[in-house]
Amino acid sequence: MNFYRKIQPNKISEEYINIWNGVLQLSKREAEVFSILLTYQLIYGNIEGVRSIVMDKLNISNPNYSKYISTLRNKNLIIKKDDKYIIHPRFVPNVVHLKEDNKSVIELLFTLEIEKENEEFDKILSYKMEENDNS
Repeated sequence: MNFYRKIQPNKISEEYINIWNGVLQLSKREAEVFSILLTYQLIYGNIEGVRSIVMDKLNISNPNYSKYISTLRNKNLIIKKDDKYIIHPRFVPNVVHLKEDNKSVIELLFTLEIEKENEEFDKILSYKMEENDNS
């Protein structure tokens, strides 16, 4: 299955995190903080020195900022590398520039591994196979 959506350049981080958030389970405010941090990561390569910017932009207090950062660190979204805090590379989008189409894209691939087959799974699988045979 391939899902395609056009987005505005100033919405890259926000849209990207919205897609990831099904897995990450961030609150609305945590996602907003993460979005701003991700934007700074994409521009500057790290997220050092953005505390006051995030606090001002989202009108949040220092204790709340610290709480959101703690949550992001606990989820391993923010890590320390070479004495600087960065967004974990797994969560930084790779923007690919397609010269022939004169556009840029970000592609995500999610792989869902089915842990263990069981009777219920076998019923679902056999139903889908019957459904396809009847098509």
